[in-house]
This record gives sequence, structure tokens and C-alpha cells, in this order.
Amino acid sequence: MVLNGYNKLIFKPNNFNISELSYPQILREPIIKINDYYIVSPELLLDSLHINIHYSLLESEKTRNEYKENSAIQFVDDIINISKKYCYIEIQRELELYKKKNKLGDIDLILYNKNKNKYLLIEAKNHSLPLAVYHGDLIAIKEHLERLKISWEQKVLNRLEHIKQHYDKYNIGSDFDYIIVSKYPEIISHTSNLLILAIKEYEYYLEHSALGFKQINQKMYYEDKLSHNDLKTLSEDFTNFTFF
Repeated sequence: MVLNGYNKLIFKPNNFNISELSYPQILREPIIKINDYYIVSPELLLDSLHINIHYSLLESEKTRNEYKENSAIQFVDDIINISKKYCYIEIQRELELYKKKNKLGDIDLILYNKNKNKYLLIEAKNHSLPLAVYHGDLIAIKEHLERLKISWEQKVLNRLEHIKQHYDKYNIGSDFDYIIVSKYPEIISHTSNLLILAIKEYEYYLEHSALGFKQINQKMYYEDKLSHNDLKTLSEDFTNFTFF
């Protein structure tokens, strides 16, 4: 059997590293060769399709920038579609902020709710987490948090303070919330004075207005998930575990 042009999809055991915290190599190389035979699993090929297309577009110099730009636009569109359900309409995208001649950055999205006479100023973070952070490496998570504090948080706080003082300059009412909506949950959400919500948390925020991050985090991830009876059943099923 000849697989011309498919060498990139053939699993290479020498490249496999069991301790590497990245996407499973089998998803990039889903065809397994054993001697002169090839094992091809339709399910594995389908599973590999999305991740291979995604990383191939990101890795190619010809497509990388356009792909990232289109992905960012789609992420903002997703935020808008969620917001519409709660009577927020789009006013403006990419509002540039200036302090005299110094550029402070931009606000990705301005939304307005006529019924509440309230504005939402949103910075959209369509960034994927570093792979080690995504897979729960504690050292990588700590380092990621420090990077965000040093290189990102203060810049956002500066923009927020500027908007508080000059909202009328940008035709924004005084009643507004400044929110960072991220593709994935960010560890800095737990420590920052900024309201930083993953997109799923953002919809919960709109549905239950005026909740801060701590309340959202508690209600979404901890409250009413498992009853006492549920825990008792689990402890009986898994006799080696103790549930507190």
C-alpha cells in the first residue's frame, strides 16, 4: 500500500514524548504504520481533522495572519450574538484610546442596552492558553499569571482609568461595565480587580446581571452541582475515595 503525500500523517514513534504536555501526537499523525501495513481508523482521522487544519493554518506563513484575524473577528461576532439575547446592540468596534498623542490601545467592542441605558465595554481575548497551562501544569500556570500581571494587566487598568475620566470624549455614558471576555478561563480572573470572564461566564453574567467574578465562579462551578446524596453514592461506588 502506497500513501504518497501522506507522510506527515504517519505516526512517528521516535517523536513521541509521553511527558510532553501538548496535543496528543496521534491527532497530528493519525495513520499508524506497522512493517508494511497501515492502520487507518476513520474515527481517529475524523478526530484529527479539526486539530490538523487548525495548526496547519497557524503554522503556515501564508495563512497565519489572515487565519488569526478571521478567528478574532468571529470571536467578537460570537460575543455580539450572545449579547443580543439580553438586549445589547453593537455601537462600535475597535475604539482607539488616546492620552494626548499617546495611544493606550483599543476597546474591541462597545455595546449598549437601551432599556437599562447601560454600556458594556469589552476587550476580546481570543488567545489560546499556552499548552502547558491548558493541561494544568502548576509551574506553567504560575508563570503565566506573573506574565499577565506584568505585561498585560496594568495596561488594561490604564485604559479603564482613562475611560472613567474621559467617557464623554468617546460618546459613552457614565454607566458602563468594562469586561474582558476570553476564549478560555484565565487564572488572573481570581486575583485581578478587573472583571475577566470566559465567554461561557460572560453569558452567565448577562443572564444574572450585577454579579462579580467571585459570585459567578461560585455559582457556575460549585453550587448545586452535587448533592449530599450524590456524594454519598459516589463514595459507595468508589470505596477507595473519601469525599469531603
